[in-house]
Amino acid sequence: MTEIVSATQLPQKSFGEWAPLDQSPSAPVLRQSLHLEYLIRKELGLPEVFNARIEAPDQSEILIFVHDEVWIDDFFLLDCILQGLSQFDVIGLAGNRNRVPRQPSWIFKEIVNGQFVKYDDKNLSDAVAHGPCPLGVVSPMVKSQRNVCS
Repeated sequence: MTEIVSATQLPQKSFGEWAPLDQSPSAPVLRQSLHLEYLIRKELGLPEVFNARIEAPDQSEILIFVHDEVWIDDFFLLDCILQGLSQFDVIGLAGNRNRVPRQPSWIFKEIVNGQFVKYDDKNLSDAVAHGPCPLGVVSPMVKSQRNVCS
């Protein structure tokens, strides 16, 4: 089984009414046709939710970790994930090629005088779309050296 793991600050009923993850155009297909399940934990932060799921004894075959504010516009998401996992043990949509201790997020390398300092674009990979609705404007990062699902 494949499982989508997310954390949210929303109550369970509001999650289905508001969260982009559950309002995505492909959400019904992902939930029903592909047998994906959501694990929603509002009382913990993302690291605690993700780590608890990794350490749980009843592992799903594939775990997809995603923020609740993410729109999933791809009806073939699972196909792309399976294709990527045929070549790699861990895959990601967009990220950072470099990690440092106490890094505040994937896009920022540090906080200096209360200000987030962004990584140089050369460390960032792939692209994400932003916006209040599906199919937002794509913000390109640096082209990845290998795009598995294209």
